[in-house]
Amino acid sequence: MYSSAFERALDQHATHPVLAPTHNPGLFARSANLGADISYLLEVPETSWQSHPAHVELQSSPPPALSRYVGRIQELASSADPSRLLAHAYVRYLGDLSGGQFIRRRIGKAYGLEDGAGLSFYEFRPLGGTSATGEGANAGEMKRIKEWYRDGMNAGVGDNAELKGNISRHSLS
Repeated sequence: MYSSAFERALDQHATHPVLAPTHNPGLFARSANLGADISYLLEVPETSWQSHPAHVELQSSPPPALSRYVGRIQELASSADPSRLLAHAYVRYLGDLSGGQFIRRRIGKAYGLEDGAGLSFYEFRPLGGTSATGEGANAGEMKRIKEWYRDGMNAGVGDNAELKGNISRHSLS
């Protein structure tokens, strides 16, 4: 629900001058990974996790905070100025690349998922697409992705102090 709504909002505005420099769905799309993890953890095929009773219940009665947040993403996506989606993308992606890696290790250890199965949400492809070994991005590559993202944010917003303040002040509320 959240992940796909967020990805759709960013895709909808892929050419917006503020959002375009950081738009990279091949690098940041998380829905497929999340679906793979859910199916693994529910022990069902990837093609059927959405019909699992837990998912059906979540869809029919989502937590109020989730509903509010999805509504906010949709509101920003349909607004005259979707640039405020940048703050959400920053928190989401840089959070996944930074603190999310700590969370991944803790979840893996706590639930016996050290082999990485069930944790693909926290994996990223290398910035250029694929690595020589076919594996996901390592710590050095994740640092490179974060630097690329910050550079893209700076390129999209430029020196516009008013826009920077508007994005940071209003979009996360």
